Amino acid sequence: MRFSNSSLRGLSICSALAFASVAHGEADWFRHFRIGASAGLNISTEFKTTGTFALNSPPPSSRGGITYDDGFVGPDNFATQGQTSFWGYNNASQVDEAAKTLTYHGTQSFSANGFNEADDVPLGFDMAYAGTFRRWEHVAIGAELGFGLSVFDTRDKHSMSALLRQRIDQYDLSNFPTGASGAIQPPSAPYVGDENGLGQLLPTTPTSTSEGTTAGTVSGSRSLEGLLYNFRLGPMVRWEFYPRWTLNGSAGGALGIFDATYKFDESISATANAGAHNKGKFSTTDVLYGGYAGAIVMYDSGDYWELYLGAHFMSLQDGKISSGGREATMHLDAAVFITAGINWTY
Repeated sequence: MRFSNSSLRGLSICSALAFASVAHGEADWFRHFRIGASAGLNISTEFKTTGTFALNSPPPSSRGGITYDDGFVGPDNFATQGQTSFWGYNNASQVDEAAKTLTYHGTQSFSANGFNEADDVPLGFDMAYAGTFRRWEHVAIGAELGFGLSVFDTRDKHSMSALLRQRIDQYDLSNFPTGASGAIQPPSAPYVGDENGLGQLLPTTPTSTSEGTTAGTVSGSRSLEGLLYNFRLGPMVRWEFYPRWTLNGSAGGALGIFDATYKFDESISATANAGAHNKGKFSTTDVLYGGYAGAIVMYDSGDYWELYLGAHFMSLQDGKISSGGREATMHLDAAVFITAGINWTY
């Protein structure tokens, strides 16, 4: 459900008239202020990932080198000319004993097309100030100004199929020791070499470099985190329907501020023991418009304060954030905020 522009204009006019009447109305002025906790319901977020995404894996150390999906090659502390002890690999299948080579795969980019929807229950607080300008025995009418703050953190942990573009490098192992059969004997996988020149030395430069594509999987998480502020203004009716029990009803225009950050922390892999890491974030702040209707039940303690429980139905524009093929859309067109707390009358 969405409020039309004409409906919102009508509600805004009613709100303005209500507060104008407060300023010039009856001397019998009755006000109240309430504050309490809130929880948002019926709020979902759609995550979309579409396009080709570049990867830039950091080097294995501050000295440089290359980080692959299935290992690394970097200079050791001694900077031995053309060779290094600081290297590692993940799988025995990377070694070709006949050709005396060690093969590495490094994902340069991936293409994916994924979609998922996740729910969230944002928690926060809500408060409102209201005043009446006309009172009868059990009924009063007036206006209300409300404010709410909700903290959201929606996560998508579904995996996606992807097409990986990889750099394929081969390193020469002909200087490695051989066994009685003449086969080379590299350290058993998985292996991480020493940085101080100890252990078997690997050439720092590959003998061949090529590119290829392969099917893979994108796992990890994508999240939408941030704050949703809402401001409400509209006419109010207060009805004492039973001794010490009161029902407040209000409706009017609403304005939201959507302050969100999209984060992704993913692993891109073609095999179980090899993968590239991809991490980043981007942010946005947007203003949303809509309307609300709410009802609050209050119990009077008899000492100028009341306990209350209520709900606000709020219809706002969707909160949306996107960048470079990544997108998250928070649906707020039928949100319900449950609130409970304390109300002071004066």
